[in-house]
Amino acid sequence: MQGIRKNYLTVYGDGTIVPDNDTIGYIGEHLATELVFTLPDNLLEGSYVYSLNFEDENGNTSVGTMLKSTLTFVVPQSLTETNSLKLQLLITDDGRVIFNSSVITLKLHSSVELAPQTESRYEGLLEDTLSKFNSLMEQLGGEDLSKIKGVIKIEKTSSTGLTDVYTVTYTDNTTSRFIITNGKDGSDYVLTDDDKQEIARLIGTHAVKTALDAELKANTEYYIGTQTAVKLVYPQSGNAGDSIYVNFTGASSGTSLTAKNCVGLADFQPQSGYVCEIHAQYDGSRWVCLTAQTETAV
Repeated sequence: MQGIRKNYLTVYGDGTIVPDNDTIGYIGEHLATELVFTLPDNLLEGSYVYSLNFEDENGNTSVGTMLKSTLTFVVPQSLTETNSLKLQLLITDDGRVIFNSSVITLKLHSSVELAPQTESRYEGLLEDTLSKFNSLMEQLGGEDLSKIKGVIKIEKTSSTGLTDVYTVTYTDNTTSRFIITNGKDGSDYVLTDDDKQEIARLIGTHAVKTALDAELKANTEYYIGTQTAVKLVYPQSGNAGDSIYVNFTGASSGTSLTAKNCVGLADFQPQSGYVCEIHAQYDGSRWVCLTAQTETAV
């Protein structure tokens, strides 16, 4: 699996933003590119809130909050669904606008450029799933494997138009399935929340839950629906690289958010009717929010 790529953007006092590369990755990628900003000294203040306004080709808008300590933002899949993405930096202090940059357009390659067949990007993930499962089986060689529910095979079982259905067969003879919906010309994958949950469960490195734990569990994805109050208590410790993902929708009456033991979330405000995504990772000494953003609910 490739590591996260970095795209460095220099911000100038006149509002200009100059990226070192105006192409930030491929359509359908999730958390594969980190935007790293360099700002003038006069725009670096502890009380400032650094937000990124996004708009894709379809007019869908979302807002992301950068991590203050590093001025970085990791791009989630919800922002990589079209060929280009407009970006604008907004800096505020206690609700007052301090700086508003010009709008730049970043590009995304079509996934078809990765390989001649449209399914190759996803098949790599499926092969990685089986590889991790086989590795686990080897490590558990002395255990009673009959008690372990694992994956025997993953295969495409039907196709309708640009929609493919994959069936997963387990060691206890049960099955489940997930759906891949392709975009234009069958080249761009659009994963639903159900797809993401199924993939996370199959890979096995992440648990998937529909309710928050009193203390969040490392390497867990939480899909908790519409909420009026969200309390995130991150673990006191962890292993470097551990991650936690939280997905919820802001209630029409508003949603309060509190977070403990994680830096970078103090200024994030959920919006009513919008899907909120929070991705945090343990850096070896503390939990750090990599991405906190809102997007229009589907």
